[in-house]
Amino acid sequence: MLDVMLTMALLGVVSADSKTSDDAMKKELKQFQGKWAAAVMIDNGKPVDEKMRKATTLIVDGNKFVLKDDDKVILEGTFKIDPLKKPKSIDATVSFGANKDVVVLGIYQIDGDVRKSCFADADKTRPDRFRKEEGFLYLEWKRIK
Repeated sequence: MLDVMLTMALLGVVSADSKTSDDAMKKELKQFQGKWAAAVMIDNGKPVDEKMRKATTLIVDGNKFVLKDDDKVILEGTFKIDPLKKPKSIDATVSFGANKDVVVLGIYQIDGDVRKSCFADADKTRPDRFRKEEGFLYLEWKRIK
């Protein structure tokens, strides 16, 4: 009987942790929604051309995103987040050219209407901090209201 009670108690803990994780993800995902303007873009340690940066926007709907240069779609994809990791993690799945369903590992931080993200090149591991150097894409976005 003790084994059954311990098992039930452990299952309750797992269920509670799972619910907490789901609730945190839903709350965090809500913060991603909407249209964002690129404030800072550093690709492989070099700032992206100012004209391109100013024309770049990101539109997030659910777990889908569209990156645009003015009205031209640059990239589309989906993403998954884990707000309980330290730093918070984001995995973006994109397709471009002959490359289909490429998963890019990153981290993110949202503070009100400002969002930072840092992604590693496709062949690298997830960044452990926000990096503005070769092998990484560092982005800062400001929410468009």
